[in-house]
Amino acid sequence: MALLVIVGATTATIIASLSSTPVELLTVNLPKEIGVGKPLKISGVVRDPANPNGTFGLPGVNVTVQITTPDFSVSVLSTSTTMSGTWQVFYTAAVAGVYIVRVEVAVVHRTVTTEFKAV
Repeated sequence: MALLVIVGATTATIIASLSSTPVELLTVNLPKEIGVGKPLKISGVVRDPANPNGTFGLPGVNVTVQITTPDFSVSVLSTSTTMSGTWQVFYTAAVAGVYIVRVEVAVVHRTVTTEFKAV
């Protein structure tokens, strides 16, 4: 299985190549910038690696979101995927600066790290 990590302005994705069809096993969506004190939605999809075309999400999967603040303190948020494999958590940045977001889904052995800026 080949892995490729893509980090974009608003999305970080891990793609696993199962046979010849790439499957996005873990997709993370969040804005690149948010206002201090405003709620931030971090969301995504966990796909079934056994499904060759990636059309099925994994329901009931635990998702852990670790957020490191500009002063290096850490907040951990946990949730589970819906029946369609989607998930979401909300976080409010208290101070301006760059926040590091690490999303882990142990059942598919995937971690995505990305960031956002609070202004």
